Amino acid sequence: MTALLRCPSLGLLLTVVPVAAQAEHVAFGAGCVESARESFAAWFPDAAAAAAKLQGQSLCLVPVPDGYAVAWGGASYRAPGTTAAALPPSDDGQVALAPSVPLPTPFGAAATLWVHSNGFVATGPDNDGGAWNETPNDYLPSPAYRNAPAAAFWAWHDWNPAEPGSGRIVHEEVQLGGEPTLCVTWRDVENFPVGVPNRGTFQFQFGLATGRVAYVWPHVDATTVSPFGSAHLVGWSPAGASLDPGFVVLPDALPLTTRPDQHPLALAASPLPRSDSLAGTALTYTTTHVPPLVAGATLRLGFTALSLHTEDGADLAAFGWPGCSAYVGDLDLQLPWLGFASTTVTMFALPAGLPDGLVFAAQSVALVDGGASGGFAVRTSNGLRSRVGPQ
Repeated sequence: MTALLRCPSLGLLLTVVPVAAQAEHVAFGAGCVESARESFAAWFPDAAAAAAKLQGQSLCLVPVPDGYAVAWGGASYRAPGTTAAALPPSDDGQVALAPSVPLPTPFGAAATLWVHSNGFVATGPDNDGGAWNETPNDYLPSPAYRNAPAAAFWAWHDWNPAEPGSGRIVHEEVQLGGEPTLCVTWRDVENFPVGVPNRGTFQFQFGLATGRVAYVWPHVDATTVSPFGSAHLVGWSPAGASLDPGFVVLPDALPLTTRPDQHPLALAASPLPRSDSLAGTALTYTTTHVPPLVAGATLRLGFTALSLHTEDGADLAAFGWPGCSAYVGDLDLQLPWLGFASTTVTMFALPAGLPDGLVFAAQSVALVDGGASGGFAVRTSNGLRSRVGPQ
C-alpha cells in the first residue's frame, strides 16, 4: 500500500512505499535451569589462611557416575618409605608419571599423570601454563582453573622444590587399606621467597583400584612474605571449560557431589521464514543442552511448541518449576522429540502464502525426573520469535 505525503515548503508531492517486514528469527528470554556443578575449588588468599584451615586435615574424592563424591577427612598421611623415588627438582615444571596400572576416573582411565611442582596433578600435559590461566602463568592460582584443558586435582600453590636445601617431590606405590595406592608427596618442600626457610608437606593418594583420591596436609607453611603471592587453591576440574561455580568454603561446603554442568535448554531455528516461496519454508528447530529424562540415563524426551501468541516470560514456579518461564501463550502445535543425544532436531513445514509480517513463537520443553517431589518436572528453553517476510 502506498501513501502520498505533501511537503508545502518545497512544493513537492512525495510517494511513500512502506518497506515490508523482513523475515527473522529472534531469540529472547532464557532457558532454565543453569547449574555449575562439575568442578569445585576453595580459595585461600594467602598461606596463613590456608594453614588455618588445611593444617592436619584431608579431603577425599570417591568416583561416582559422571563425577566425584567429595568429603572432608577420611585420609591419613603416609610418610614416604625407603622405596620412594624423587622427581627431578624444578621451579614451575612438571613430570610425567605412569602408575603401575591406569588410575580409574569417572571419565576414563588415566595411564599417565602429570605431576606439576606447583601442587597439582593432571591427566594431560597442557595444564602447564597457557591462556586458560588468567595470569597467565602456572604458579599463581586462578579461578580459571575450571577451564584447564586437562582434568586436574588441584592443591595449587607456588612451591619451589628447586630452591637450595629444599625437600623433593617423591612418589611410591604402597598398600593403603588393602588398595594399591600411588602416593605423590611434596616432602619438606620450600615455598617462595628463596632464602627464607618455609617448608611444607602435602600428599596426594591415588587409589589404583577404586580411583579414590585423597588430599592430605600434614604441614602447611603459613609464611606470607613471597613477592609472588602465597595463595592456595584446592579442588577438582574435568577437562575443558566449565561453568563458574564460585569458590566453596572448606569444610563447610562438604560433602558435595560433582556432576556435569547443566546448561540452560536453548532453541534456534533456520532458515528464515519466507512468504514468497510457492512451496513454503521447511523450518528446522534445533534444541541443545537437552538433559536426560533420568539422571545417569541417556534417553531424552520433550517437544517444541509453536504458538501464534507470545509471552514475555510467564513464571512457572507455581507449577513447581522455579526458574523456568513460558514464552509461548498456548500450545497451538507440538513437535515431539525422543532421542539419546543432548541436541535434538525437529522439522516443521511452514505453509506457502502466509502474509508478510505474520509473527509466531516457539519454545522447547524437556521432561526430567521430578526428584523428591515425584513424577516429572520440565526444563524450558528461551523463546524464539519468528516473523514471516519476503526473500
